[in-house]
Amino acid sequence: MGIFTITTQTLRLRRPFGKTLGFAVVILIILVGLCEGIARINFIQRFLPMQSIGSGHVTIDVKLSRLNTFVKKEGRVDCFFLGSSMVYRAINPEVFQDAYKSHTGKDILCFNFALGGVSELSTSALSEILIKLYQPKLLIIGTSPLNLREHAGLGTAKKILNNPWIKYHLGFFSINGWLIDNSFAFRHYVGFRTLLNPLARSKEQKKELEMTAYGFGGRRADKKHAAPRITIKAPQELEDVKDYENSQSNLAAIEQIMQLKNQATILFIEMPCHQSAFSLFRRGEEDYDRGIGMIDNAAKRYGMQFWHTMPFNFMSDEGWNDSRHMSSVGAEIFSRWLGETVGKAVKQGTLGDPTR
Repeated sequence: MGIFTITTQTLRLRRPFGKTLGFAVVILIILVGLCEGIARINFIQRFLPMQSIGSGHVTIDVKLSRLNTFVKKEGRVDCFFLGSSMVYRAINPEVFQDAYKSHTGKDILCFNFALGGVSELSTSALSEILIKLYQPKLLIIGTSPLNLREHAGLGTAKKILNNPWIKYHLGFFSINGWLIDNSFAFRHYVGFRTLLNPLARSKEQKKELEMTAYGFGGRRADKKHAAPRITIKAPQELEDVKDYENSQSNLAAIEQIMQLKNQATILFIEMPCHQSAFSLFRRGEEDYDRGIGMIDNAAKRYGMQFWHTMPFNFMSDEGWNDSRHMSSVGAEIFSRWLGETVGKAVKQGTLGDPTR
């Protein structure tokens, strides 16, 4: 019968191993710092992928890139335009600025941060973040009963509201959110992942080409047709908008934006649509007016201004690409009208002066 001897030993890290581990950590820190330093060099950035927050919404990355370049050049932003593609295609900051100056004699610096496919849910979060990061004096929020449907912009809202960087700036800390906010190298890495998706890269290139330095989607070619088209199949749209009582989330988001009024002057405007868009509602113009009334009531509860623009009789069918989106002709007319009207309100003292 054998005799078994069991011995126990304590695992110990000897000095050479400890030194190697420490040396590796130091090397890693140096490499990370080197990558970050290189990523912050303006010349090098030209050859790197566009920085991205990884939201899956390509336009927001292009917008942020344009906005950061704008701020570096101008030093500030006085006014943001926010909303859906109706705003993105309709408000040209350069035309607005010229019209505003013609009535006030003052320069105003504006940027269009509207995004295609968003509803008030996304606009609410973006408004809070833009105020926090850029301290604008004025937010002009374009809204419409067409955005009040419960499912309007829901897919985009999920992408934006679940993004770590967005959540980080809304007060929900995460390592990813912190890295995206603080590391140029990490944002370029996230942007590099976009290159692995040919469709996403194609969309990014398209947005880069059509978007001006002021965030306006004005380089997109106008569509050639005789009259504005309905852009969504009527049966599906009618089902979506048949009952405004199902639209509480977007109405609540409008009120969340209104709660920011102590941080900036906030002006809500009704985004015009072609009269053909009324056919998207079950009861036509009656339903449209009902939606406007709900926004109007919310504005009155918060003591906010909500400017009505319908019917917008300043332009013919030539001003429209489709039932909801203006052509370049329409954008020129509407932007000038809005700049003049805001300028008059500031001069008369009914709207706070957004210049500094």
